[in-house]
Amino acid sequence: MSLTNLLWVRQLFWEGRSNSLEEQVLVPLRHADEMGLKLGEAARALQKATRYPALFKRVFGSATITDTLIGKAIARFERTLISANSPYDQYLQDRYKLTEPEQRGLTLFQTAPSPE
Repeated sequence: MSLTNLLWVRQLFWEGRSNSLEEQVLVPLRHADEMGLKLGEAARALQKATRYPALFKRVFGSATITDTLIGKAIARFERTLISANSPYDQYLQDRYKLTEPEQRGLTLFQTAPSPE
């Protein structure tokens, strides 16, 4: 799933099992096939870093870094990744005609893989 335009997405993962970015962003941190970190491990590592406690204090009012605050920080960043006026945006506004490969890609994206 693309990280762009997540500001408007309400269900995440292919099957929609997560209802918020704050919840979703913590899954890759803990999943064995991705970052594979134990609960709190990322927070402890960032807490030891020189600059992160001050940044968390500035943004969240606390220099104590937690998994929840990491989730909020990443989610806030992801919400800033907005595409505008791309060929796909223009297509949705009937101002651009998809090429044949683009149309095949759109069809594939909208129909496969089945989340079941």
